[in-house]
Amino acid sequence: MTEAQPAGKTKSRAGLIGLLATFFVPLILALLMFYNLDAWKHPERSNYGELMLPIEPLSDFSAVDMNGNTLDETWFEKMWSLVYVADGQCDIYCETSLFVMSQARLRLGRDVSRLQYVYMATDQASYDSGKLMQQRHPRMLVLRLADNQSLQAIDAAPKRNLYLIDPHANKVLRYLEGSSTKGVYSDLHKLLENSRIG
Repeated sequence: MTEAQPAGKTKSRAGLIGLLATFFVPLILALLMFYNLDAWKHPERSNYGELMLPIEPLSDFSAVDMNGNTLDETWFEKMWSLVYVADGQCDIYCETSLFVMSQARLRLGRDVSRLQYVYMATDQASYDSGKLMQQRHPRMLVLRLADNQSLQAIDAAPKRNLYLIDPHANKVLRYLEGSSTKGVYSDLHKLLENSRIG
């Protein structure tokens, strides 16, 4: 009779452990999944801008800066460039794009000196607007495209879009009008953190 008692205790202990495990194991798994949700999700996208494939360098590009200097594609080879291609007078959408560029650049912190942001005028009206906008964005560079061929060198339909150009003058990312500061910054941060160029 004394030998039957430990077997009964073992059986009741095993039942209690099984009952507790039935309750606590799913609870622990649910908590782990809740607090590590990002680890369980497949990444939907790795970047916010549209990757310009195939990656190609700017060619047949010519622009004039505010001092009247003529620039070609080699001008982009000193650092990363975030370029807004203007169209006509700068309206609210244009101003929003310039704000997005400015804020995304400022959020880079120590990498801020690796990125220039550029307002690319396509006609006299956009050039005049660019000069006015530079008063609000003193770090922004204003260029005027020399001809339609230079416009096509950027993209087939580039007006009112943002473009990221790397220090080898390659067109890397396209952002359509209405892109967010968070998305542009996220891409810039990842690229500059993992890049040794520029």
